[in-house]
Amino acid sequence: MKRFLISTGAMVFVLLSLSYAYCLDTQANAVDATQPAATAAPASAQTSGKKESLDTAKMSTTYGKTPFNKLTRGVFNMSTFYFEVPAAAMRVSKEKDNAFIGCTIGTAQGFFACMARALTAVFDTATFLIPPYNKPIMQPEYSVQSLEEAQDL
Repeated sequence: MKRFLISTGAMVFVLLSLSYAYCLDTQANAVDATQPAATAAPASAQTSGKKESLDTAKMSTTYGKTPFNKLTRGVFNMSTFYFEVPAAAMRVSKEKDNAFIGCTIGTAQGFFACMARALTAVFDTATFLIPPYNKPIMQPEYSVQSLEEAQDL
């Protein structure tokens, strides 16, 4: 019992640390509200008219073609796969304009998407040395992106 409590506490600590690190990174990269919109957004986001959750323009061109990208994607999705449940609930609620349908059908859809995201994350982590490195199995690439997309609807 003691071993179970210690391992559970360690997993909770790791998950909270990763979430906290993501929040700090998001705050550090947040656009200042006082800046004009033309100078605040990157050129790629201005031309597409759609908000980009991860700034891929600033990433190096070689990062996406390395095993480290696949390993990072797998580990990050393993720690945030549960974001698919609220994302699907919000998306269905907004599409159907009914909160009850979103809480029932959306939660069920989110649960299955959550399990698929967890399996693909384990697969990416286990096979990070095997190419292709820059082709995710699920779209969007990260579960956080699906949550952001659901909030923007």
